[in-house]
Amino acid sequence: DARFATHPAVIELGIAAFLSVPVHDASGRVVGTLCAADVQPRAWTDDDRATIADLAAVVETEVALRAEAEARTQAVWAVHESEEQFRLLTETARDVILTMDAESRITYANRAVEATLGYAPEALVGQSMTVLMPDRMRAAHHAGLGRYLATGERRLPWSRVEVPMRRADGVEISVAVAFSEFVRDGQTTFTGIVRDMTAEKEADAKLRRHEAEFRRLAESLPQLVWTGQA
Repeated sequence: DARFATHPAVIELGIAAFLSVPVHDASGRVVGTLCAADVQPRAWTDDDRATIADLAAVVETEVALRAEAEARTQAVWAVHESEEQFRLLTETARDVILTMDAESRITYANRAVEATLGYAPEALVGQSMTVLMPDRMRAAHHAGLGRYLATGERRLPWSRVEVPMRRADGVEISVAVAFSEFVRDGQTTFTGIVRDMTAEKEADAKLRRHEAEFRRLAESLPQLVWTGQA
């Protein structure tokens, strides 16, 4: 294409064939591109285009999930001091939102807990948070909470950590949890925003289904490049 004959990438990298698929955020705004490049002239096949498009869709799913989780976390923290606003926000949230006291007792659970974990919200209030954990995780939870309250030491990233959680039927699921702490009148409350990782796992499974096609394409190319826009 004569339009790109003098482009720096063509001249400096010797690119002779290029395939690009836009990556969008949840609002439809283009936030980057997933690109394949070859230094040899080639005609891109429909399978090549489909593989790159599938990979771009996986990236878009991850971008959307992370953006939504971050927005929800920031919104919850911003209104935590207003109980009425807090409950209005949490009761309409798709993510599970739990609060517990310094004794690890659950003090609040929103409605999403029933769909995700199989518990009625009122059935959890007053119980230990460990009821939602596999047995092997309980001692570590108590030790970590005690250590934090005594020293302020954190050994897990509070912004996002992936852990197993046990549903009411005993089935374990993988969840991502963001934590926050709120102190009022000398009483400490911890809030956890819990996201079922099923959608992300399904996206990973989709990526694996296309792995053979992707490997075939990638091995035939000297460069496969992700570019992002600020």
